Amino acid sequence: MVTYLRAGAGVSLINYLIWQWDWIIDLEHIYRVTGRDIVRNTANGFPLDDDTLNANFFGHPYSGSMFFGAARSTGLTIWESAPYVLGGSLMWELLSESQKPSGNDLVTTTLGGFAIGEITHRISSLALDDSTTGISRLTREVLAFGVSPPRGVNRVLTTDAWTDGAPPLPKPARIVAHAGLDRVAAGTVTDNARFGPSMFIAVDAEYGNLLPALGKTTIPAYDFFDFYAAAVLTTQRTSGFEVGSVGLLQGWSSDLTDDDGPFRSNNVFGIVQSTDFQGADALEFAGFGLGVGDFLVLRDGPHKRLRLGADAGWAPLAAVSSAVNPFIGTGSARDYNFSMGGSVGLSLRWDMGPVGHLGLAARAYATTVVNGTPGDERFGSARLWYEVEAVRNLLGVGMAPKVMYRNGDYQGGRSDVATQVSLQFYGTLRL
Repeated sequence: MVTYLRAGAGVSLINYLIWQWDWIIDLEHIYRVTGRDIVRNTANGFPLDDDTLNANFFGHPYSGSMFFGAARSTGLTIWESAPYVLGGSLMWELLSESQKPSGNDLVTTTLGGFAIGEITHRISSLALDDSTTGISRLTREVLAFGVSPPRGVNRVLTTDAWTDGAPPLPKPARIVAHAGLDRVAAGTVTDNARFGPSMFIAVDAEYGNLLPALGKTTIPAYDFFDFYAAAVLTTQRTSGFEVGSVGLLQGWSSDLTDDDGPFRSNNVFGIVQSTDFQGADALEFAGFGLGVGDFLVLRDGPHKRLRLGADAGWAPLAAVSSAVNPFIGTGSARDYNFSMGGSVGLSLRWDMGPVGHLGLAARAYATTVVNGTPGDERFGSARLWYEVEAVRNLLGVGMAPKVMYRNGDYQGGRSDVATQVSLQFYGTLRL
């Protein structure tokens, strides 16, 4: 019971600190909440709001990941931590703003916060090692705090940050940092605009090897996921963030060979969750997915492997920036319609030993507008990359072309079509 109360206190503290900042520092009037506001909030339902795409599909999921991290870092399981994300979002919507509570915030905060929260929790675990001391221990604790701030705070409060302990169990993971130039050769085309080269930094993570534990045929939630996050640094309007993930909520594995060793080939069918925020481009979109997927893994020793994946599911909430929306010419910052529909994803990772690493991440959406200008919207992206290491398991170089598109048909015969093509050249650092 104490653990559950600690988790709830952590979520409440996060909301309080954000509310205090918005009220005292930003001086936003909507955060001056009265008892009458709270009563009205509980009676008015949950309409969709007019915030920016960045706020609704990046800011709120990140806040949700803080709620999740506050609960998860107390020792709760992934499923025990999940209700705290919804609870934290409800607390904010009902008690922290004088405007009507937002239904889309509940969806994006809960779904995105659950996924990003568990991913950052597991990546922070890779940095921690309670058996180390001195500068090594400090560096690891700082890294873990940067990835998952609630966990870092909890480790300080419980003295785990400096208490001696056993070394962590090794987890199969491939995490690579990128730094380089974006949109160099192919340029960028959308709405007849072109953009020059930009600096970018990114992290590409593959966690888990899609093999069940010895004697098992199932793979638990988020024992496998792909995660990619990037920031484009430029004075052009292509600056911003990009975050995408595909995580296995539950998997069932079938061996393809009689060998039961660590390099056997297998196939995994399962329930998957996806998050998608493309906010580092002039063509912006976002969506969340829940569905089924299949992953085929062919292995040939420790350094050669081919992984093919495909998934299809329901997108309960999605959005794409569009020139056809009801907010054109108004004071609203919203430049998109809310929509709902389906999504399909493809993934490939081919480790070819000294020859390099080839990868593909692609996702497409087909949705119907549920709030905005009535119509249908189709959008998506595909990123193909090739990387080769100059120093084994440390330094390398990479190249990645990427294409994004949107195609909308709206009421009154209106349409909106745009395509964006980019190319990245970057250095890699294996973490």
